[in-house]
Amino acid sequence: MNNNMCLSIPGKVIEISENKFLIDYETQKREVNFSVIDVKIGDYVIVSNKIIINKVPKEEAIKYLDMIRNIGNKQIRVEEYFFKYAFPCTYVKLDRKDITIEEYQELEKRFLENDPPDREILEKVYAPAFIFINELAIKMKKDKWDFEVIKRYWEEEHNNIINQGKGNYMDSPEFLKDFCKTQIAKITKKDEKRHLLIVNYNGKERAVFDCYVPNAKVGDKVVIHHSYAIEKVTYRLDKEIEEKIKAEAIKQLENGKPGWDIPHTLIAVDWLRKLIEKEGGDEKILLTAIYLHDIGYNKLKRCYNYEDVKKTKETHEEIGAEFAEKILKNLDEYYSDEIEEIVNLVKYHDYIDDINSFNRQLIMEADSLSAIDWERVKPSFNKEECKKYFEDFKQRRINKFKTETGKEFLKQLLKKAEKYLN
Repeated sequence: MNNNMCLSIPGKVIEISENKFLIDYETQKREVNFSVIDVKIGDYVIVSNKIIINKVPKEEAIKYLDMIRNIGNKQIRVEEYFFKYAFPCTYVKLDRKDITIEEYQELEKRFLENDPPDREILEKVYAPAFIFINELAIKMKKDKWDFEVIKRYWEEEHNNIINQGKGNYMDSPEFLKDFCKTQIAKITKKDEKRHLLIVNYNGKERAVFDCYVPNAKVGDKVVIHHSYAIEKVTYRLDKEIEEKIKAEAIKQLENGKPGWDIPHTLIAVDWLRKLIEKEGGDEKILLTAIYLHDIGYNKLKRCYNYEDVKKTKETHEEIGAEFAEKILKNLDEYYSDEIEEIVNLVKYHDYIDDINSFNRQLIMEADSLSAIDWERVKPSFNKEECKKYFEDFKQRRINKFKTETGKEFLKQLLKKAEKYLN
């Protein structure tokens, strides 16, 4: 994947006529007058100054658009959204003596309290940005404080301005331009005492403050600007792809244990959604893995007592991982690194004594919650076998729950399971 794309957004070529190109950006369509490369209808491209300058592979473009689509949050006020992206560069204004130390401290206080100044003050303090925002608003035929205008500015125009050396960036050195851009980075370390995150982007490393993403974890992706992580980025699982994965899982599970394998898997998916909602996580990787986690049982003898099930656990993981890899490659909707991660999650989902990643943690918790959600999934064991399983569950799994959300869900289900057995 080309990591030097920054936040310039790929668009799809939907019409070509007399050297003019119509580009679809989902929220709007734009006409482009020139291309420096050969393109055809259906290609995804990058445009700069109304010129097509680069093509983006389809799968890369779709993945990137999924990511961008989930960065913005229209539930927050537009002033909040603007300010949390704008404040990180405010210290530059202090260095240039554009604002006083008292003004800076007041802005910093408001930033940390998520209490933005009113629009008049924001337009005054960040006047250079609003020169370009005004131009963008005119092009988009919207008010300058329209959410789509502000969002578009930070997602695309801001980095384009820096790349083109406009405004204050005319004579800026490359290292400062890089620092000033909004970038998508992966968290590699977390220092909770100092509220710092060590992030990696484009092969570079940087320390940023976590005040806006206090619950971010190692492995999460965040948008960074100067010395701050602005917000978490999540990948959503496309609904059409999910339906394909679900259909494949059910097809395989139909050969497993009747009345258990399919409902258990679907309830595990439900629990995982709830965990992701509260704890974060890559929905595309995690939901795919949980749909496929038990498909290996389709090639094994059906077991109706707990001791026999325990004997098949490792084998079903290995078989399931092989099946999962074939399914994902045939779908042609996943990157190779995504397939590798999903296959590993399937292969080791029952290795609960050696959980070494956030993804494995969430899979284990969702799988475990579904396993004792006996109100929604009737056990395939008789009551005596259920009691054996439940005792083993309490000994081996309860202390493996690490997320606060998972612990709370577990507490509720343990009470219901006890009631069921008594």
